[in-house]
Amino acid sequence: MGTVANLYPMLNVTVIPIIAISLRSNFFDVFNLEENLGKIGFPKKLLNMKSYWIKGFWSFLIQIPVIVVTFFYRDVQTILVYTGGICATFIMMIIPLILIQGVRRDEEERTETYGPNIHKSRFSGKFSFIFVWAFVAITLSSVLY
Repeated sequence: MGTVANLYPMLNVTVIPIIAISLRSNFFDVFNLEENLGKIGFPKKLLNMKSYWIKGFWSFLIQIPVIVVTFFYRDVQTILVYTGGICATFIMMIIPLILIQGVRRDEEERTETYGPNIHKSRFSGKFSFIFVWAFVAITLSSVLY
């Protein structure tokens, strides 16, 4: 166990390039930056995502806010607890619950037209829905407490 504890900081450091690459890719895809920056006159040379140098430039540029925060804020763990706990709760529980609620409303309308859904989940009742909302409340209160 001691070896793993000693290597844990190095495991975190080795993950940074993977996170930077996926953050850069997702950032460009979600905000359609190649097209949008091209429209406002951004140099086309800096938008060529086939070049390794340009990919590295954007990966470094996206990491600058994180680097600045870690230099000037001494207790970074506090930021990670709140952002990780709150964002993870929204990403893993609240957003799927909202999507499921919308799908269930649509399913009621489709049942009248197409008949019952033979692939309906056993957890489609109200109890599981209320249970997950209660778990969300407990999770958020433990993060914010």
